[in-house]
Amino acid sequence: MKYITAITIAAILTGCGSDSATPITDEPANNTTEQSTSSTTSSTTTLDVNSLDPQARYIQFADTFDDLWGQTNPDPNDSTLANLVTESYGETVAQSIRDSIENDYVYEIPDRSAAEDTKFGQVEIDGFVIEDAQGEPDYNEGQTASFKICRTDKTIKKSTSGETIDDTVITYETQIEMQFDGGEWKVNGRQTINKLQGEQTCNPTN
Repeated sequence: MKYITAITIAAILTGCGSDSATPITDEPANNTTEQSTSSTTSSTTTLDVNSLDPQARYIQFADTFDDLWGQTNPDPNDSTLANLVTESYGETVAQSIRDSIENDYVYEIPDRSAAEDTKFGQVEIDGFVIEDAQGEPDYNEGQTASFKICRTDKTIKKSTSGETIDDTVITYETQIEMQFDGGEWKVNGRQTINKLQGEQTCNPTN
């Protein structure tokens, strides 16, 4: 992929109260999904999230997921992937991998990190965030964060025998929901909100 941008490391804090997202079916290409959204009251405080950056955690998830899809026999119960997703969404992701195995198809994944071809919108944190003694954000268990991304998908869907099934290039605008779980941000859902044919420029503003 040639769609290279920097990661936004800012978070807009929002007011209390939101509903958890419903996990969705997940594949790396050509898949529009549905997910519930949350209602919040917005404020404008800016926060440096450092090592607790939910976008950095999403990149870890995306790279791990891509690596699995690029394997001939991906493990639906991969422990690294399981540590990057909530329990409910992890089952959705694992099922999508099991479906590929059962239906004899694999994905040819471009050899590059998601950080190199993903454009990020700002992070919105639900609820209030305070800082600990070291000045780091002290998130609450179960707290959620959301942001939009744009990424051009050049994965190629192939049969296990090597026949190309789908090589359509699509640029996706996607809403990401993260949840603070066990002291870490984990992916809790992805919802495709727009897709454009070919390699396109899009602006993932919230």
